[in-house]
Amino acid sequence: MLESDLLTNMAGIQTRWADPLLIRYPNYVSWFDFPFTVWVGPETTAFEKNAALEFQKYLLSADVQKKAVARGLRPANPDVPVAPAGEGDSLFARWESQGAQAIVPRTTAMRAPNRDVLLALLRWFDLNVAQR
Repeated sequence: MLESDLLTNMAGIQTRWADPLLIRYPNYVSWFDFPFTVWVGPETTAFEKNAALEFQKYLLSADVQKKAVARGLRPANPDVPVAPAGEGDSLFARWESQGAQAIVPRTTAMRAPNRDVLLALLRWFDLNVAQR
């Protein structure tokens, strides 16, 4: 389950069962990075490229990143904290007692899979899942 979906729905989830829901992070964490790309090629003009770069600056601005954090997303801007000190309104801070972690310590050991691994996974999917 996406962490942001869980955090934004925690209040409703807490009232569904007698026992409170506890968040547990697995040993291996997968990240969805929701990438932003600036296309540079013969089919794009300098104006379009510059507009995309301006939009990227806007998306990475502290104000917009704080709005992302308010929705349970982790900021791409390293200057924006996940759980700002003194701000209990952060979903990460609000649900800390249920196991939400502002800092997932295993992230420093994570690395993106290389092309060979991704191709092997795609091949496995094609053989085992797509055929059904």
